[in-house]
Amino acid sequence: MQKTIALLAIIALVAMPMVMAYDFNQQPSDTDKATFDQILQPVMKIYNLVKYVASAIAAIALFFAGVTYMMSGTSVVIKNNLDRDVLVNVTYHVYSKWFGIDKISSLKISVKSNSEETANLYDNAGCNAGMPCSVSMESFDYS
Repeated sequence: MQKTIALLAIIALVAMPMVMAYDFNQQPSDTDKATFDQILQPVMKIYNLVKYVASAIAAIALFFAGVTYMMSGTSVVIKNNLDRDVLVNVTYHVYSKWFGIDKISSLKISVKSNSEETANLYDNAGCNAGMPCSVSMESFDYS
C-alpha cells in the first residue's frame, strides 16, 4: 500500500510541470471550434427534438385544459359521508361588469346519507364566451 502511494506521488510530481505548462487563457483555434461543433451536432439534434416534442405536448395539454375549463360550467358536487341526510346551503355570487349582473343567491340541496349530489349553481343566462360572468362561492354550510 505504501509503495502504491509513493509511486502515485512520484507520478504526480513528474506530471505536475506538464499540467502547469498549459496556458488556459489561450483562445481555441478555428479547427478546435470546428471539431467541438462536430462533436456536439448529435447532442444538439437530440436536444432540439426533445425541446420541440415537449412544446407540442405542452400545447396539446393546454388545449385540453382550456376545453375542459370552458365546458366545466358552474356545477358543484357535494358528497355526504355522514350516516344521516343533510341539507346543504350554498351561497354564491354572480358578477358581470359587461351585463350589469351583481347578485348573491343561495341554493339549498338535500343530500342523502352516504351519497353525492350534483347541483348547477348558475345556468350562465345572460353570459357568453365573449363577455363572461364570474361565479364564486361565498359560503357553504350544512344542517
